[in-house]
Amino acid sequence: MKIQNILITKPYSLLLLTLAFSAVSIRAQAQDNIKMDTVRVQDDEWKDTEKVDATEIEQKQATNLKEVLKNTPDVTVGGLNNTAQKVYVRGLEDQNLNITVDGARQSQNMFYHQGRLNIDPEMMKRVDVDAGTGNALAGPGALGGTMRFETKDAEDLLAPGRVAGAMIKGEYGTNADEKKGSLAVYARPTTNTSFLLYGTSSKFNDYTDGGGDKVPLTGGEPWSVLGKLTWRPTSDQKVSLSRTQREDNGTRYIRSNYGSAGGNAIADQKFRTITNTLAYDIAPENSLLNLKAEAYTSSNTIAYDQTAGTSDGHWDSYGGDVRNTFKMGDSKLTVGTDYNVDKSKGTNSKGTADEEGNIYGLYAQFDQVLTPNWLGSVGARWDDYNLTQADDSKIRNNHLSPNVMLTYNINGNWATDLSWSQAFKGATPAQSFLLGNVTSVTPVSGLEGSVAETTQWALHYKNNPFMSDLTVYDTIISNPINVGINRTTGVVTRSNIDNVRSQGVNVGVGYTAGSFTGKVAYAHNKTRFGSEPLGYTAFGIGSGFGDRINLSLEKVFSEYNVTLGWNSLFAMELTDVPANSPSQPGYDVHDISATWLPIGDARIGFAIHNIFDKKYVAQGSVFAINGNEIPLYEEGRDFRISGSYFF
Repeated sequence: MKIQNILITKPYSLLLLTLAFSAVSIRAQAQDNIKMDTVRVQDDEWKDTEKVDATEIEQKQATNLKEVLKNTPDVTVGGLNNTAQKVYVRGLEDQNLNITVDGARQSQNMFYHQGRLNIDPEMMKRVDVDAGTGNALAGPGALGGTMRFETKDAEDLLAPGRVAGAMIKGEYGTNADEKKGSLAVYARPTTNTSFLLYGTSSKFNDYTDGGGDKVPLTGGEPWSVLGKLTWRPTSDQKVSLSRTQREDNGTRYIRSNYGSAGGNAIADQKFRTITNTLAYDIAPENSLLNLKAEAYTSSNTIAYDQTAGTSDGHWDSYGGDVRNTFKMGDSKLTVGTDYNVDKSKGTNSKGTADEEGNIYGLYAQFDQVLTPNWLGSVGARWDDYNLTQADDSKIRNNHLSPNVMLTYNINGNWATDLSWSQAFKGATPAQSFLLGNVTSVTPVSGLEGSVAETTQWALHYKNNPFMSDLTVYDTIISNPINVGINRTTGVVTRSNIDNVRSQGVNVGVGYTAGSFTGKVAYAHNKTRFGSEPLGYTAFGIGSGFGDRINLSLEKVFSEYNVTLGWNSLFAMELTDVPANSPSQPGYDVHDISATWLPIGDARIGFAIHNIFDKKYVAQGSVFAINGNEIPLYEEGRDFRISGSYFF
């Protein structure tokens, strides 16, 4: 039997071949003592991960996801208020991503008119974005990439030499009369134990757009708490336990992303997220043991209180991941397994219904230095999806997703890589908020899971003070699954729909010299749904975008303990829209920021967002309904000031 036929008929074969090949290679290196130091396995200098750290978040004085990710070329965030914001990576909506917070999957699908990420930027240590279908370590459902949020811990806030501390912070924004306060206490009571308690609370009114008009029902009173405990029983072991909770309540339109358009009803909304994580790491001197184990639970609620009664949706998840990395010379093999359970439940005046899905995954990824200038990587991931529908009928999908990548270090300054990878997503529970309408489920026959394939080529240059990157990519998602719930009849239908294709190119150039840093990035993306342009927002799939240019400049005046920053976004007109749809105008928005450290334990921040008071509708937000434009204008000029003190 031919090898390709074996791989098709035996879904575990490629996974086993990966393990076998890597085992032989590691053993050979152990016997022959091969040593190649010219190229390091997975050299961080050439990774394509886009990163946003706590320093950048604070410098921007970001208060929501849109502001956190504004200068990340592959990422755009649409929607008005915090609860309506959706994240798009290379035009694909966040439902097609694997998103985690401290390792806990954010898999909820609450309501397609609602954002699903309830995250407080104040508590974020960093955000990592890997755009495009990833390798076997990307986790389940990563059709369009991964996004990893990591919260702060005591070790991030403790000053050198101290065993305890506290932080108090106040912020004010003029546009929406926003007031925010934060308080944290943290300590290292023993040499191997630390803890953090962190809380924030804010209140803001409806904001004003660039034309000076109030945008109704955009105010809110969100609050967040974070607790984290870290224990190091030995120098090579770490155990951490964390809990985050965030609520964002207010009077809002039920279809949050439509604003006042379309006869939108108004209700009191409660949006709550609670996440618990437990993690264990061990990495002794023995390079054959580098074990990471994580377990999590997540509870999410969206509820609307109207005159006619309360409608709500609940999405509860739990799961875990265990992986070990074996290192030997210039070889690295990571093997692991993960398991995730999602429960979706909706309740309204018509009734209650629920669905449950579980995902079991096995994966292996092997990296090998082939020559001093060549690095190879090969892996595979097996996913098995099982869904129990609202009528207790079952759907099962599974798939083996391989990947391969070659990196060539041209010389000390230039490197290039070429990769091809697959990811898979089977049938998952329906959106919670509408499940209460369900009366019956249409029988499903032959429903296929979604398979994403990404081919990507990148060229990197680094020679201080310059660096640059060029990335060309093509992602095709075959057999996307559409889940429909008819609000009138209560019938649930699941079916495969037209393929989705995302193609584009990114170019970035950076310059760092002493205390000055400058970056400019250009992003071009075209996303198709079948043969048609995707348009403004195809719910659950993605959105079209015009070409974008991001500019960021930063200068540190160390003698004054001052850092100045400038950020600009230029979005070109979106003309690639479906027939009979209007083009969406382009725009440019500019921000300036300053941070001053008057004394060692104090920090003062100042920023002006939308300096020139631009009136615009952000791309990624709904721009037109049935060909009629809707005025979902973004926030106008906003002066922000903050002050914090560390005790």
